[in-house]
Amino acid sequence: MKLPRHAPKGHTTIQYRTFKRFNKDIFLFDISCAPFSNVYNFSDPDDAMLAWYDIFMPIIDKHAPLRKKRVKHPKLPPWLTKDVIVAMAIRDRLKKEKKFDDFKKQRNRVKSLVRSAKKAYFDKLVETDKSTSTIWKAINEITNKSNRKTNNTTPPISPNLFNTHFLTLAETLAQSSGCTTDNFVCSTLLSNLCGKKLKPDDNFSIPPMTVLDVGKCISMMANNKSTGRDN
Repeated sequence: MKLPRHAPKGHTTIQYRTFKRFNKDIFLFDISCAPFSNVYNFSDPDDAMLAWYDIFMPIIDKHAPLRKKRVKHPKLPPWLTKDVIVAMAIRDRLKKEKKFDDFKKQRNRVKSLVRSAKKAYFDKLVETDKSTSTIWKAINEITNKSNRKTNNTTPPISPNLFNTHFLTLAETLAQSSGCTTDNFVCSTLLSNLCGKKLKPDDNFSIPPMTVLDVGKCISMMANNKSTGRDN
């Protein structure tokens, strides 16, 4: 990352998302109505990611639209500390003096300081204010959104990272809540329900299953074979 500098002359334009008219309930409603099932029409992860991105981003743009405003001087990132600025200045001076061995060490130090500063700023911001607008603001500031050129065809995150997050999400939630097949206990309500449906000579037991397992079984059922109101 380069040391931020003021524009030599004139004004500059910054881009940001406005949450002036953001409504959480309407936003969640639009998310629930979005045709995310269309993503399953693609077998290639990159195409599926692009399809998801094309569905999700218009909703974001609707509820938190991008705005531009002209400023006299660009605003420095809020996570940028004095230690980082001094380290950047030393790094640039070493590069200018062609002291490449010292420059490489200082460059790595700057990267480490930047990562630590961003993490500390984001953690503090989320702990003190957990509102949606604050979190989006922190993400845009940390990813330097205003200085990046927009690209409507390329998602900001890789498909592999996106897939890994959601593939491990169910396991993470299950472990955090203690819901695993190792400590499975069948509820009395479920046992009574199954018992009423069985004949006296039927032999049936409820296997240990998580909520995710039940969801998979239900999704594999054919809709045209479901029982109607006439049983």
